[in-house]
Amino acid sequence: MIVQAARIKEKKMPFIEVKTTVELTEDKKNELKTGLGKVITRIPNKTEAVTMIGLVGNYDLYLGGKHLDKGAYVEVKMYKSATTKEKADVNQGIFDLLKDCLDIDADNIYITFHEKSEWGVKGKLI
Repeated sequence: MIVQAARIKEKKMPFIEVKTTVELTEDKKNELKTGLGKVITRIPNKTEAVTMIGLVGNYDLYLGGKHLDKGAYVEVKMYKSATTKEKADVNQGIFDLLKDCLDIDADNIYITFHEKSEWGVKGKLI
């Protein structure tokens, strides 16, 4: 079990959640899921196989007190850390994906990164 936990730690266990004002059809959800699975590989040892993705469409977002017609808030949570360059690469990939897939301008997209020193997986705290 210790060897398996070591392999899990190497993967850094990402979770990406996208909340967007845009309605998400099944095709759009699949496109986002696939795209995010590719984008996360810009960080070494991260793969789609260990990435959990949450997608929420028709989400009310306000910026500067005004309702956004097209906007998104994205959280990238991961076990352990990544370099600033790696996070910048993922950040750009997410911006590009949301523009291409949902036609959301960069001015209406916010992305945050959360690096965690502890993570629960398969019933264990690692």
